[in-house]
Parts: sequence; structure tokens; C-alpha cells
Amino acid sequence: MEAFSCIVAKACDAGRLKGIKLPNGGPVISHLLYAVDALTVGEWSPENIKVVARILRVFHAYSGLKINFHKSNLFGVGVDEGEIINMAEVVGCCKGVFPFNYLGIPLGANMNRIKNWDPIVKIFHNRLSIWKARTLSIGGRLMLVKSVLESLPVYFFSIFKVPCKVVDKLEALIKNFLWGGTEEVKKK
Repeated sequence: MEAFSCIVAKACDAGRLKGIKLPNGGPVISHLLYAVDALTVGEWSPENIKVVARILRVFHAYSGLKINFHKSNLFGVGVDEGEIINMAEVVGCCKGVFPFNYLGIPLGANMNRIKNWDPIVKIFHNRLSIWKARTLSIGGRLMLVKSVLESLPVYFFSIFKVPCKVVDKLEALIKNFLWGGTEEVKKK
């Protein structure tokens, strides 16, 4: 991925690829990488998209790594849907729809809406159903709460401002688990 990053950086330096200029004198962002995931961003223009397609072909030719275009998507913000479909065909990928998940985070979703926090609440429910509270001692439940349950939402909380109702729901789930209750049976 370092080679891919170098190719994209050279294309930006040469003025072939136009990234997005961040406000208040911030840097120009053209790509974000995490392990084998790549997110390429830039100004919407047919030339820019063709440059990205060329970069992907060059990367494949030099590295031998094949890009999975079935998992790749092209998104356009404020762009006509027909134009996005046409450019996706140029690249060889699919047209993406908002919101979408990138590294487990819903991008393009309004995170002020409580409904959009359902994935985190669902993760809590799944974890709690695996670790039946009745089968663990109070010490075991306390360890799980401190080491696992309280750390699960930190990734989301570091990116989005969480609504108070979501925090209340997660705390209620933790408290019920800790004291051996369930959603149906409350323990005092």
C-alpha cells in the first residue's frame, strides 16, 4: 500500500490528480489507507476519475495485486446519478449509495439520529447474549464490563458526538448485565 500511496502522491504533485483542499489552510487530501483498504478522494471531473483508473491499472501492473472492482464503489456528492453510473463504468466498479460503511463507521449517515446508532446497540446485545450474565460471577461480569463493553463504543465516540439517549441505552444495558438482570427482568 506504500507503493500505491507513492503513485497517488506523484500524480498529485504532477497536477494530474486533484485531491480535496481542506478549509482553513488545511492540507490537500487525495487518499486514505488502512491496511489493504484504500479510499481515494478528489474533485469530481471525468479527467480526475480517469487518472484514478490509470493509477489502479499501473498499481496492478507493477505490484501484481489485483483490485477487486466488485467490492469497489464510486461515490459522487452533489453529482447527477447518471454521471456517477457512467464514470463507474469507466473505472469498472459499481455506483455507491450513501450511507456506506468504511472501517465499520457509517459515512454519510446523520449520526444525530438515534436510529443510526443501532449497530452499536446491536453489538452490545450480541455480546451480552454470548456472555449470559447468569453464568458469570459478579467479578467476571465486572471484568467484562470494564475491559470489553466500555471499550466497544469508543471508536464511534471518537468520531461522532453521541446523543444522550444512546448513552442512556448503553449504560442501561451495562447495568442490567452487571447486576444479572435482562431487558425483561430488572434487578435493583
